[in-house]
Amino acid sequence: MRVYETTFIINPQSDDATIEKHVSDVKEMILKTDGKIISENHMGTRRLAYEIDKLTQGYYATFLYEAPTDILPLLDHHFKVNEAFIRDLTVRIECDPQEYLKQQDPFGKHGSDRPDDSRRGHRGDRGDRPAPGKPAEKSGEKPEVKEETAAVKTEEKTETAAVKTEAKAETSESDNASKEDKPQDDKE
Repeated sequence: MRVYETTFIINPQSDDATIEKHVSDVKEMILKTDGKIISENHMGTRRLAYEIDKLTQGYYATFLYEAPTDILPLLDHHFKVNEAFIRDLTVRIECDPQEYLKQQDPFGKHGSDRPDDSRRGHRGDRGDRPAPGKPAEKSGEKPEVKEETAAVKTEEKTETAAVKTEAKAETSESDNASKEDKPQDDKE
């Protein structure tokens, strides 16, 4: 037996009892073929990414299950025959189902088992923000790093301005010298 994940979208314009009946029909089909449901997730009515059959919302449900391969054509036929199903997707899961469930993050929320200090990812901490769990600095105190950075930036601006002034002076001197070298035609 293989592990599959089937996600389907049902037309939300039906009443709740009809939607639950469609979901339970899919569940029964999996169980009738000697399948074992590992996880069941009813995400509810959500906005579609794009309009499908003039619908902007759909009822989402997902099953993670272990079943023989002959369940796939049965489910496919069921989704195609019944017009209440807007879309469906079945994928084969090749890793451990429990590991797969840990990796899932359906609503973009981070799991609670994630360490607090890894929120910055591979970029690391900038240094000017308080570490997680530590109190923020008082508004009157400024970190030394910021003062040094500001001083360095001021020095860089001063140096840049001086270089620009020297460059302008050299350019104007070379322009004056080139004007003197050119002979002027005096018409008398």
